[in-house]
Amino acid sequence: MKILQTFPPGWLPISLNVFLVVGAGQRPVVSNLTNLTQTYSLEAIIDCTLYSSLKKVIVVTGYVLRFTNSLIKKLKHHDDLITEDVITVPEFEHALFRWLKVEQLALKKPANYANLRSSMNLFEDNDGLLRLKGRFANSGLEYEQQYPIILRGRDSCFTHLVILDAHQSVMHHGVETTLAYVSRKYWIVRGRKTILRMFYGSV
Repeated sequence: MKILQTFPPGWLPISLNVFLVVGAGQRPVVSNLTNLTQTYSLEAIIDCTLYSSLKKVIVVTGYVLRFTNSLIKKLKHHDDLITEDVITVPEFEHALFRWLKVEQLALKKPANYANLRSSMNLFEDNDGLLRLKGRFANSGLEYEQQYPIILRGRDSCFTHLVILDAHQSVMHHGVETTLAYVSRKYWIVRGRKTILRMFYGSV
């Protein structure tokens, strides 16, 4: 089995004394771990550079989150465990949400974030996700198109998977078609340049 990471996730209490091994195409495996002193963030647990599609990394994340939640519920003697073999829609959406939060946390780290937020008129929605309030704010478009979620550009593996998913969805059409598809839900910082670099190697 190809090992991606061993960890106790940052949201899992250290007292559980466990670690998880996640392999591409494999189910999580639990083992004992002693003298644990370090915790890891989601992107340290799951390396998205090892996955070829957005769906795969979200599904794996969903299984990891289900696993850790089940451990906590078992320790608390709860019996409402999810037993389906596949990830449910709410689990998939929550896993995607967790990655979006990770991405936007990274977006906020640079010193020029305040300028970016002001210049792009960003705001936080009810879930704490950063969205762009642009020229479509008063249009008749759906909410996600009026206020797209902002993502980092070329430095983000997750954004690359979002672009690749869009590129495949539009049957490998050009830059403008791919960008238009992405923009139905997301706004990528320097999106056109990011797509050009991905597929054509240009800046």
